[in-house]
Amino acid sequence: MISGPDRIIKQRDIIDRTALADKIESIVAEDGPQHCRPQILELLQGALADGRAEIKRRLGENPSQGYRASAEQAFLVDQIVRLIYDYVTVHAYPAANRSSITIGITPTI
Repeated sequence: MISGPDRIIKQRDIIDRTALADKIESIVAEDGPQHCRPQILELLQGALADGRAEIKRRLGENPSQGYRASAEQAFLVDQIVRLIYDYVTVHAYPAANRSSITIGITPTI
């Protein structure tokens, strides 16, 4: 993790996870957890594109700081995965006994 003077600054300019989580909650409340996946996918794809654009803009301003851009990209993806995890475990497939559930995330490229 980048810390000190190299930490990720203005994280919410890259992605505002709290605002996106609130939007996901309102979508689920409106359409139900099983029927809102296309809207949530579109929302997250937009957030990913916006975050990448912000990272690209920052890298353009400071082209010698590629290490910071890679950390910002990792931060962006971490937040997207966290939003997906929260949606899946809370709405799509809630567990009656949370301690008995295990979810694996496998990257596909």
